[in-house]
Amino acid sequence: MTVPTVVPVILAAGESRRMGSPKPFLEAGGKTFLEHITANLEAAGLPRPIVVGNPAHADLYTSSGWAGAALVMNPHPENGMLSSLRLGLARLPEEATHALVCLVDMPFVSAATHAAVARLAEANPERIIVARTNGTDGHPVAWPRGCVAELNTWNGSDGARGFLRANDARVLRCDVEDPNVLVDFDTPEMLRRAGFVV
Repeated sequence: MTVPTVVPVILAAGESRRMGSPKPFLEAGGKTFLEHITANLEAAGLPRPIVVGNPAHADLYTSSGWAGAALVMNPHPENGMLSSLRLGLARLPEEATHALVCLVDMPFVSAATHAAVARLAEANPERIIVARTNGTDGHPVAWPRGCVAELNTWNGSDGARGFLRANDARVLRCDVEDPNVLVDFDTPEMLRRAGFVV
């Protein structure tokens, strides 16, 4: 069996205040956001993801019967995305060189995009790989293991985004033809505009 070097991590601990209901379990096109992402990761040939969830939504994981990943709860989701990123990176298996970090409110990133970012990460084990389309950085981002200790002590402005800006020389962009690397859903109106009934 091939040992995975790039392991997906889905950040899903947000409080979903503007959306009004937990984003991981929102349905669009017959699947929840979480199911869309995990299906595309599987189609990309990647291992099962680590999901960083919100303990306020723990019963939804149980009641949905969803068991597609290792699940870790962020006890302090109010501390923002960087706190979830740190928890996800802490769960990386020893053999992994990168965490392919996906955001749960960006459910339609294609399998081809996930695969392309993962391939570039495998070829560049020390680099941060960022999906980019039409010159604009998006997600997913593949974080190398070498960044874990630095991210754990990073206290600069703007969280992980600020870390990326401060370390741009270490970033390698993966150009893809996938507009969904820039599309996140924060409100019901955004879903309606995309053609989904909410």
